[in-house]
Amino acid sequence: MLTTSNDPSAFPKISVITPSYNQGQYIEETIQSVLGQYYPNLEYIILDAGSTDNTVSIIKKYESQISYWHSKKDNGQASAINEGLNMATGDILCWLNSDDMFMPGTLHFIAKQLNINKKELVFGNCCHMTENTHTMIGSDVVLWASYRDLKCYDYIIQPSSFWTRKLWEATGPLNESLHYVLDWDWYIRAQKASDKFTAVERYLSIYRIHPLHKTGSKDTRRYEEFKWIYKTYLNEKIVQYFISLVENKSLNRLTKKLINKKRVLWYKRFVTLTRRGMPNNQLRDIAEVVRYNF
Repeated sequence: MLTTSNDPSAFPKISVITPSYNQGQYIEETIQSVLGQYYPNLEYIILDAGSTDNTVSIIKKYESQISYWHSKKDNGQASAINEGLNMATGDILCWLNSDDMFMPGTLHFIAKQLNINKKELVFGNCCHMTENTHTMIGSDVVLWASYRDLKCYDYIIQPSSFWTRKLWEATGPLNESLHYVLDWDWYIRAQKASDKFTAVERYLSIYRIHPLHKTGSKDTRRYEEFKWIYKTYLNEKIVQYFISLVENKSLNRLTKKLINKKRVLWYKRFVTLTRRGMPNNQLRDIAEVVRYNF
């Protein structure tokens, strides 16, 4: 339980890891959003992969308030995050990418949500900010978590997720062979290993969408990694259904049309005829994945 003490040791230590590479136009706002939490027991680690833009000069502006940082070539994002989390000494862990930001008060809120003696994860809502259009869209993770299957649909928004050291140790590190679904894979494993896995209504972060945004990429590797998730945690029948939605353009268009118009009965009839014996909730979730991602 937190107190009103000014003694940092009265608060659980929170370790925030920021992996970075050539995002000098965004990283200062990321750093400010972490340091601006004014959380008294903060460990902030920035691992830059040898940026050639102005990233390093920005980090140096704040290095007296950063627990550790370096700028050198690494083996990719997952490797950098693993390195930072294994280096971290906090009771509560998270990572914040160098183009995202925390909402004010996030760390104080999180410190009250997690029992550091148990294997727990908490995740909240997030504002999705589109740079080109200057628009923001919210989320509803409590609703999504109530009916979606995490193995089918990643409803956790990464910068709004936090977990205890005990859960990190029980789950193991990120899979360094993954580039696009590294967080999704870890959440699936963490959910299985956890004592408590909780969605909360509060908005905890801002997720920036911009032209270099990785999640918006149409790279074929992303498609292959989605297939890997479904094969690893579900079954080959699900994989084939996913492939059919992505690769058959007419089927894909029909799925989008049925979902957009909320013609639920027609949609259920469609998926029942298409893939008999597969749970409709899984079919629905995967169709939504295709709708928003491919």
